[in-house]
Amino acid sequence: MPERGMDEGANTSANATYVNADGTHQLTAVLAAAVTGAEIILGAGTFFELQTVEIPAGVTVRGSGTALSIIESSATPALALSGDAICITGLSVRCKAVAARPHSRPTSRLGVPSRPGTATAMVALASADARTTMQICDGARVQVSHCCLSGGGVYVGDGSRALLHDNEIDGGGIEMHGTDSGCELC
Repeated sequence: MPERGMDEGANTSANATYVNADGTHQLTAVLAAAVTGAEIILGAGTFFELQTVEIPAGVTVRGSGTALSIIESSATPALALSGDAICITGLSVRCKAVAARPHSRPTSRLGVPSRPGTATAMVALASADARTTMQICDGARVQVSHCCLSGGGVYVGDGSRALLHDNEIDGGGIEMHGTDSGCELC
């Protein structure tokens, strides 16, 4: 990844767009303009977003590493994936939305105790009063790898398929909704 392109805000090269967290280019605007086959490469820094960050179909979002590229959203879900061939890798996503109904017993949706010290548990991610870091829906086919997801859980909606590889989910679990949704963890 060329450093020169990273220093110039949003710089397009072939199908790759380099985006810095310098405030001159909103990540949501770059993603809204992305077309199938595009690769969005995030520079180091925190991308503060007030709304849900939506990743379009056929787009790859590649961070500079979980400690370097961070998307922080005050919306829930923080990240929405609804399309085929979406790939997310090498970044952190933080949901900073306030849950309307915090839970006192820290357990994930799968019934596995959450990590000690976790403040919020995930009850029903589909409800508006729970925090969701990543929502995969509308029959999406996605791959998420080498990411850190915190502040809520992962919701895999009806008809959606997700491959989650080498990720850390802190502050929630994984909820699958519907009989034809699927999630492969490796």
